[in-house]
Amino acid sequence: NVTHGHTPTGNHSPTYVSWRSMIMRCYQPRYGAYPQYGARGIRVCDRWRASFMAFLEDLGARPSRAYSLDRIDGAGHYEPGNVRWATLREQAWNRYDTRFVTAHGECLPVQEWSRRTGIGHSTILQRLNYGWDPEEAVTRPPDASRRARLTDSQVEAMRRRAAEGEPLVSLARDYSINPATASRIVARKVHV
Repeated sequence: NVTHGHTPTGNHSPTYVSWRSMIMRCYQPRYGAYPQYGARGIRVCDRWRASFMAFLEDLGARPSRAYSLDRIDGAGHYEPGNVRWATLREQAWNRYDTRFVTAHGECLPVQEWSRRTGIGHSTILQRLNYGWDPEEAVTRPPDASRRARLTDSQVEAMRRRAAEGEPLVSLARDYSINPATASRIVARKVHV
């Protein structure tokens, strides 16, 4: 019926399916997503849990198949003011483990910087983890020609700079290698 199925044909609407799934993941331990929701204490407000029509009245119909429910505060409950219809991309920006980078006056997820610049997101993350400046990490294109083996003079220059106190992170960035490799070169354990 219209009240419970949101459609007179007997088929459940996408909005109804989303509402029902929200309740299942919060209250049914055998539901696949329960560990990420109900087991973590995420709940549905009483108004929505008791009434699909209240949920529909507060949130409106699902705009299209490209949208699904998203909690604005991922640690918060399903309740008015904390739930919206969002695209997968918008939801990816709202995950608890999404890493944001501020560069050139914009704060964006690493995935978005990757999409905009063509630099792999794992490359950007690795650069940030190695201590790169955020603006350089998201804009400096990988230079394949610098990935070749280091020459003897480059190795000696790197060792000299390290002996003078230059940080390994800086050396690694300048020679397009990771700091662990730079450390091994400086310690004379490897010649790249």
